[in-house]
Amino acid sequence: MAFRRAGGASQGQTTTWHAWQIDGATSEIKVEQPTWYLAHCQQGVGLKTPLTARPPVPPPTVQPYPKLGLASTSPLPFKPIAPIDRSDPMWMKIVDAVGAATTKAEDGMDGRLAMNVERRPTNPTPDIERRWAHPTPAADRAKVATRVEALYRVPYKAGQSLYYVEATKRYGMPPLPADRKAAVASPRQGCSLMTFTNGFFVVGADGAIPPPSLNVRVTSCDYDTVSLILPLAVVGEGDALVWIGQVTGWDYESYAGFRWGEHGKIEDVFFTHGGWCVKSDD
Repeated sequence: MAFRRAGGASQGQTTTWHAWQIDGATSEIKVEQPTWYLAHCQQGVGLKTPLTARPPVPPPTVQPYPKLGLASTSPLPFKPIAPIDRSDPMWMKIVDAVGAATTKAEDGMDGRLAMNVERRPTNPTPDIERRWAHPTPAADRAKVATRVEALYRVPYKAGQSLYYVEATKRYGMPPLPADRKAAVASPRQGCSLMTFTNGFFVVGADGAIPPPSLNVRVTSCDYDTVSLILPLAVVGEGDALVWIGQVTGWDYESYAGFRWGEHGKIEDVFFTHGGWCVKSDD
């Protein structure tokens, strides 16, 4: 992923870029020529440089294609995003907090009418919508533990840490009456239904975890309708800290920058498409 120098008049053609690799290596790289590259079902235009990956190199058909790191026209102080595993002292505390947030969100999927309290200038009257009911009964959901599948951490400010998590609760497909339509699309390869949870949250300097506000939805266990984030790096400090990642699904690849906002919610700094496939009705 590449960043251009911001502000001011046009800088003209930039032939020297500053590369930062995920392993922390930095270097200056010279642009050789524009080139085509494959991004899902599309061809994108990029810049060819002498920088190459260490073997074995994945074939060009792998989507999303693994990334070496980031590049910028000016040297930026990128820093790595650390993956967290079960050996970390915070692991079980976070599993418990994420599990509680997931269960609470599932219990809220009751199929009842709910009032949307967010008022917008174009719609000052609250919307009334019907919450979607979770297809797995509460008694069966209580038997399934939340499994944290990806967890990342970076230092934030005042001793706090910013985390990103992806977690699942996997269930069998519920019985479906003949007169009802399935809540989710038929999964690939016969896998079953799951609840998918992801999002950002801040942990205090004392290790305290406020109840995280996470995105929770029901999908099939092939991740059919959800996005996964591959963290690449962070840049900046404190409130100016920007988390940069690759956002992908089955048929698209994008790049985004996120910042933890004043009101305890994640904010988009930028979002750009990398490539996608358009579903055909044929």
